[in-house]
Amino acid sequence: MREHPLLSHQGLPSWPPLWICLDDEGRAISGEDGNLTKIIMNLLGECRISLRMNNGRNEYVGHLLLDDQTFCLRIYALLRKNIGKSIKEIGDLEI
Repeated sequence: MREHPLLSHQGLPSWPPLWICLDDEGRAISGEDGNLTKIIMNLLGECRISLRMNNGRNEYVGHLLLDDQTFCLRIYALLRKNIGKSIKEIGDLEI
């Protein structure tokens, strides 16, 4: 998944997302350490999928921005099937 050419926004890769900690400090981390706990897509027109993950210490939110609406729906469906799995495991998926 992490190397798929459509998993990008304006030419920049979207995976893995930048993760923002939901505590008061709002620290940012990168990488694939943690488990996917929730996904939300509010407006398809935005082609943005919001992800939540927990790494055992903190809860984080990240966003996938995509350019292709059809591909965005495919990724959303794929992620819904993988809630509870590790972010690394999801990144390893073949699309």
